[in-house]
Amino acid sequence: MLLTLALCLPALRARAELVLEDPDEPKVPRIDPAAKLPEGALARFPPPQGAPKAVAISPDGKLVAVAGMEKAVRLFDADTAKPAAVLEGHETSVLDVAFSPDGRYAASAGDEGVARLWDLKSFKPVRAFEGHASAVKGVCFSPDGAWLATAGADQFVKVWDVETGKERHSMSGHDANVDRVTWSRDGRTLLSEAADSTARLWDATLGQEIRMLPYRDGEVAAVAISPDGRLGVTTRGDMTWHVFEIVSGKDLLVLRGQVGNGSCAAFAPDGRSVYTGALDGSVRQWDLASGMMLRRFAASGPRVAALAVSADGTRMVTASVDCNVLLWDLTQPPPNPSRDAAAPAPGDPNAYAAQDWQVLASADYDARTMALWRFIAAGDAGAKALIERLPVARPLDSKELQRLIARLDDASYGVREATMQELRDLGSPALPYLQDALDDPSPEIRMRAYELLHTAAAAYSVREILAVEALGWIKSPLAKEHLQRLAKGPREFAVTQQAQAVLGRK
Repeated sequence: MLLTLALCLPALRARAELVLEDPDEPKVPRIDPAAKLPEGALARFPPPQGAPKAVAISPDGKLVAVAGMEKAVRLFDADTAKPAAVLEGHETSVLDVAFSPDGRYAASAGDEGVARLWDLKSFKPVRAFEGHASAVKGVCFSPDGAWLATAGADQFVKVWDVETGKERHSMSGHDANVDRVTWSRDGRTLLSEAADSTARLWDATLGQEIRMLPYRDGEVAAVAISPDGRLGVTTRGDMTWHVFEIVSGKDLLVLRGQVGNGSCAAFAPDGRSVYTGALDGSVRQWDLASGMMLRRFAASGPRVAALAVSADGTRMVTASVDCNVLLWDLTQPPPNPSRDAAAPAPGDPNAYAAQDWQVLASADYDARTMALWRFIAAGDAGAKALIERLPVARPLDSKELQRLIARLDDASYGVREATMQELRDLGSPALPYLQDALDDPSPEIRMRAYELLHTAAAAYSVREILAVEALGWIKSPLAKEHLQRLAKGPREFAVTQQAQAVLGRK
């Protein structure tokens, strides 16, 4: 008997390891905990036993939660990356996890069809939310923390009272597994995505469907809503991300560059950029004014299963299917594509600064990043070059700008071309007016506004963001003084907001 058991133990162990794998994922080797960190990563959390499905960061930024192909949620100290607690109670895999806005609770979604609420002081279960006929695939707290939304493989989206555990609404409309659900900032709207290749908007107060968003080609694998509730993002099966208006469902941007379907997304807390993870193992940050990539955190590897951004926008956690869970510092410059390029060019700094200033608006990410590093490496010389080219934003006369846009339809070709250059020179402050011009009755104005939005003028917003960030990374009194001047500009301009964000960092 004992001999038989001894002979069976290796097979039992192998079976246990197999249970923790995701049957929908190709087999990939687990990350070696001692492996070198990717450039730009702060720390690696101890790998979970099974492939991760979701990550979350507590509102105060102190805890990181990891859920996946094991019967528990693991909590880690965000500063030390050491284990803090284990939330045990699910019968099978945990498919999603979320923190309540006040940090009192965590909620988890179980493959056994139950969502659970956990007290974060005692780390004990508080109650279960039972009502789905099959796996609960997504959980999300309302902004006031009073309600919990769940997404089910039974094709239902449900809303629950957090304090009582009672079901408030059960909403149907999807024709396949509902994989994710998220709330708008005002707590009135829910956005869900499902395996039926659709995303849908729901009235969370009435429990009714508002609309199905325009049909996406291929599986819709991720959704997110911007902090102001104005924008949403979904991914398509054609390896693109679509940023759209919540009110109309109209696409505003299509983000391209990642290889393989998108898997997860999160808006930055300021709503001016979005982070995306994909099948190719890459993680990217995109500027929402231009649709250009601001930063690349990982270029390739196993599929990124989940990501989360801290409430203050300074950190990000990513998890890939090889159990590699990483903490990233969002306040540091991106890795330099060529370390040799960090050294400033010989001679007068202005000799290379003029060229690099133009490159900062380029669509070539590596070239842009190397130009950024040359400004940083030049220290105060780089700061002076940036200051000369980065004036404090001044209020625009809206009537004058509208007259300028009207000149895009002037009878004279020369006037039209000169007006295009004037609008390019205005940079990002002109972008909202150009966006409005897309609805102008004049085909000529619409065509030229579109060109400006999707070429030069839009790219200038990226240049301004990088230039302001560079002043912060130079860390000299001269650079800080100009940041303070920029921060006093009109609040509606991106350069003002970026300067305030840089100065507000710890």
